[in-house]
Amino acid sequence: MNIALMQTQDRLVKTHARLRERLRQEDDAQVRRALLNELTEIMARVQMVGAVLFAEQSAQLDAKAAAVKIATTKINKAIRDMQSMRDLLDAISGFLALVDEAIDLAKLAML
Repeated sequence: MNIALMQTQDRLVKTHARLRERLRQEDDAQVRRALLNELTEIMARVQMVGAVLFAEQSAQLDAKAAAVKIATTKINKAIRDMQSMRDLLDAISGFLALVDEAIDLAKLAML
């Protein structure tokens, strides 16, 4: 099992839980819908990472997983300190783009 991917999946699950908790605190229906969409996006990545957990370790993949780890800290801060929905969506988009890059590297490693 690829440890970097397993840790990435764990980070995604924890981020999902933090965002779900933020959803519980939100009263605005439009914001709640946007948060639900992002929860769905994150869960899709959890499943996608699960599909490539047995990809070979590589320096590239380890580096991408390290970038995801750093981005996780930023996304958690954005969830906690949400100033605007747009800022949060931008932060989540950037975070998920890194995750997508890690997934793509893992898929290539499995060929």
